[in-house]
Amino acid sequence: MKLFNNLRTPALLQILQLIAEPTKFLENNAAKYGDVFTVQVMGLKSPPIVFFSHPCTQIRF
Repeated sequence: MKLFNNLRTPALLQILQLIAEPTKFLENNAAKYGDVFTVQVMGLKSPPIVFFSHPCTQIRF
């Protein structure tokens, strides 16, 4: 399955950023990667999480 705008930041750093400043983390990544982006916040062996930064975002698979 195709991942949407996968962050290039290492997973551990993503987790730390999300915990420390969740709003800033989400706003910065939405500005950089667009309305839909994929985050590896649960560790490398867990499935990635896809964030939608706008409620009206529509994705076609």
